[in-house]
Amino acid sequence: MKTTLIIPAYNEDPKILKQIVKKSKKYVDKIIIIDDGSSKNIKIDCTIIKNIKNKGKGFSIRKAIKFVGKSDIIIFMDADNEHDPKDLPKFLNKFKSNKFQGLVIGKRRQYRSPLRKILNNWMNFWIGFIIKKADFSCGFRAIDISSLKKFNLKSNRFEIDLEMILESYLNKIKIVSIDINHKPVKKSHVKFIDYIKLNNFFDRWILKNHSKLNIPLLKKMFLMFFSVIGLIIGSIVYLTYSIFNLATSG
Repeated sequence: MKTTLIIPAYNEDPKILKQIVKKSKKYVDKIIIIDDGSSKNIKIDCTIIKNIKNKGKGFSIRKAIKFVGKSDIIIFMDADNEHDPKDLPKFLNKFKSNKFQGLVIGKRRQYRSPLRKILNNWMNFWIGFIIKKADFSCGFRAIDISSLKKFNLKSNRFEIDLEMILESYLNKIKIVSIDINHKPVKKSHVKFIDYIKLNNFFDRWILKNHSKLNIPLLKKMFLMFFSVIGLIIGSIVYLTYSIFNLATSG
């Protein structure tokens, strides 16, 4: 069983990246760092793919997937040292022991801040109407190549993590969670407005795919109603944020 680890990185500490790669090599066959337009070139002993300009996490992951070759299992890990390479066997054993096919997502016990926990729990509440027990924004996850090939991923930014879960649902791919050793760090590329984008993305997805939701009618109507409300509010917030940024940037 051949395995590839994909690490999207943007202006991360080179020393931390080197440590992640060094610790991960004993568990996987191939490591790909997708450099999303960092200001300095990354020089590490692994496969490095570089975006000339910052394109976003989703774009980078979709690009890196094209370079996995004949790998059977693809693992995704963040580059900020939040994820412990020692947890890699947990993901791999899930596929080896039970001949599992599907998406395995890390389950965190800690978050960077109380606000981050609240925002994650808010999104997990709504996602929970169709998919139970999935830490939607955890970037530490693994999937077998046959399941991955069924995905039609289009997201360019942080929505990619949520999109993988939703694509799994549409394609009837199993989703399971495993506990991971998560080390919250202060630095983050995710901002409050990114959660607004995630909310809008999810609401649009619900309204587009409501006929494919395998849930009771009342739950579906409830979810659709609040998706409309959420999309209206989210769009107003995002538009206000964009106008404010445009006005202050000059």
